[in-house]
Amino acid sequence: MAGFTPTGTLTFLLTGPDDIFCSGTPVFTTTKAVDGSGTYASGPFVPRASGKYTWRTIYSGDDNNLGYGPTACLDEAASQTVNAPVTALDGGSTDRAQLTMFRPSTGVWYIRDAAGGTTSQIQWGRDGDVPVAADYNGDGRVDIAVYRPSTGRWMVKGLYDVSYGYAGDIPVPGDYDGNGTIDIAVWRPATGRWFVRGAASTVWGTEGDVPVPGDYNGDGRTDVGVYRPTTGQ
Repeated sequence: MAGFTPTGTLTFLLTGPDDIFCSGTPVFTTTKAVDGSGTYASGPFVPRASGKYTWRTIYSGDDNNLGYGPTACLDEAASQTVNAPVTALDGGSTDRAQLTMFRPSTGVWYIRDAAGGTTSQIQWGRDGDVPVAADYNGDGRVDIAVYRPSTGRWMVKGLYDVSYGYAGDIPVPGDYDGNGTIDIAVWRPATGRWFVRGAASTVWGTEGDVPVPGDYNGDGRTDVGVYRPTTGQ
């Protein structure tokens, strides 16, 4: 961006997928403060559907510079076609979620095919284990997995069996680095510390809180978060 010591704001609009004339509501918007000439970035966006996406911008203007925008929708340089990752539950179908239930008393997973109504059974885990099914290898399919609180053991079917955590820790798997695969992670209630395998630990929360990790800002990464029942905060 250029101008005479520009200030004001720069708004980014992302249209898609396949909205050729940008006639629909943008799928993502963000506004950045302008402080001088230079390059400004919109911030990350994770597409949920495949297709062609187009960026446009609007400059607010200031006392020394005229406002401008939105920029042209048909600018090929501002467009990109992407293939969004597909997510499916249970590791079977790549285009539909399946109903899955884990029975702790027997360690059996019951998986119902949403299309035909048939049910399959898989033995994985035992009484006391916590189901932590997620996409641990980034193939777009959710893997059957359990966490054993008594030993801090993670068992992901067909992938790995590792120890990460101690008795009393709470499993909080998530994509904390935004690479498209789920990371093994635990939250320690006694200290409020989060441990993500392969990353530095951090403190957020205190004993009595409930961990509620999730992507709260839409950047494709899991954020640490806690809910405090005593205050509703």
